[in-house]
Amino acid sequence: FALACFNQAAALAPGNDAALEGAASIYRKGQQWPELAGTLLKRADALAGTARGRDARAEAAELLESRLNDATRARELAERVLNEDAAHPKANEIVERLYIRGEDWKGLVGLVERKADALTGDKRADALCELAEVYEDRLSDSDKAATWYEQAHDADPRNVAALKGLER
Repeated sequence: FALACFNQAAALAPGNDAALEGAASIYRKGQQWPELAGTLLKRADALAGTARGRDARAEAAELLESRLNDATRARELAERVLNEDAAHPKANEIVERLYIRGEDWKGLVGLVERKADALTGDKRADALCELAEVYEDRLSDSDKAATWYEQAHDADPRNVAALKGLER
């Protein structure tokens, strides 16, 4: 009964966030993944350009990847979030997992570079170390790895991963 009410409210006022969140909650509890994904995308569209909208779109992407086995659509949605917020944690995690699964190291490099550019301080240093590790471990380019470790050290001189990377 509650689901019908939420869906009716959303049909009458498509941007009604409370109705969309109520329906999403019911779909989530019932493990109705396709319906939940659709509702999250409606919510993301209704909240376009906001942090809550990006969070809803990233949650839909995660659901598509993990529950509905649609990696292509998941990546599209997560990348759309990253176009608005390059540091969005969940969207970065999703795209990163998909690049790693597909062994797309150049794509991963681009993703982590954009993420590092959007961050500051110790979080930037961590992202730069991650980038250095990709060059070191996956692309076998120790010169580029050293350059990224140096940048990480510049961003946070106490970063242990940067210091260890520079020692190698």
